[in-house]
Amino acid sequence: MSDPYDFFYPFYQAHYDHGLKDLFLDLIKTHTAPCSVLDIGCGPGLISLALSEAGYTVTATDISEVFLNALRLESAARKIPLTVATYDILTPPQTTYDCVIMVFDVINHLESLDQFSIAIRHAFQAVKESGLFIMDVLKATYLESLIGYQETFTLNEETLVWSVKEGALRMSVRHQLQKNGRIQSLNERTFSEETFVSLLPKTGEIKTIELEDRLIYLILKK
Repeated sequence: MSDPYDFFYPFYQAHYDHGLKDLFLDLIKTHTAPCSVLDIGCGPGLISLALSEAGYTVTATDISEVFLNALRLESAARKIPLTVATYDILTPPQTTYDCVIMVFDVINHLESLDQFSIAIRHAFQAVKESGLFIMDVLKATYLESLIGYQETFTLNEETLVWSVKEGALRMSVRHQLQKNGRIQSLNERTFSEETFVSLLPKTGEIKTIELEDRLIYLILKK
């Protein structure tokens, strides 16, 4: 099966939120000293690269080989030490870390409440005692506001059309990207804040940061 992120890679590059990246970096650096970090769903890996440059020992993971291969090339070109590995959050972790991050709405690409629960449980299992877990989730109101959105942009002399339609599942959307006559889709889903909070670990101290489009959770493992 083809990797849909291969098709969406230029879209992610063009729409990367560097302000949000800097917020996550500030949160990590404020609440930890350089330590071992697991970046789940690293995407382009910009957070992983920045943390490694700051002295952290980082393992960057994703399910997309397209992103991981690009990150390997980037880290090698910049001579930044980085462990890059394929990892599916629905699989139990094999190692623990001082800090685990699962940010940039990674969890919203899952479909069912059961998958959300498994992903959070596995990510928290990867956190060492007294370690830090940081994750975010898109708000339902934000996903709903995207429905009907369309944007045309040019990248590397190619014209791309991004559109957002209502998804087949409740509180979900379907992102469609059209390029060179081809169309590829990615889905995102969320749940109510109350439902999501019920999935969070009960053995941690939780701090919540609310942004316009998402909720960020910092959880200290006790």
